[in-house]
Amino acid sequence: DDPQWMDRDLKRRMKKGMISFAGGGADSRGMELFIALVDVRLGGAKHEVPFGHVIEGLDVLDRWYDGYGDMAQFGGSAPSQGRIYQEGNNYLREQFPKLDYITSCEVV
Repeated sequence: DDPQWMDRDLKRRMKKGMISFAGGGADSRGMELFIALVDVRLGGAKHEVPFGHVIEGLDVLDRWYDGYGDMAQFGGSAPSQGRIYQEGNNYLREQFPKLDYITSCEVV
């Protein structure tokens, strides 16, 4: 976990384009990342600290398919993290055919 540097007075701290590790509590971060597609209320906990942001191609985020919504625990029908771990890309390709993929990135 990292020190929280975002303004705690803002309701929607995590701004569009910010990149953060996903986590479910203290010391829970793994290899999963997320990019905020809109300003969101995350950013109040130590495991919700962004470490980067999209600097070019932000308009591409607006074209990503978002029809699956958020994770089930947040009211959406996005892929199950547990099933991704167990079944991998076969599960994603079969159950979520419209899912977009990042095929490359560059650290600047």
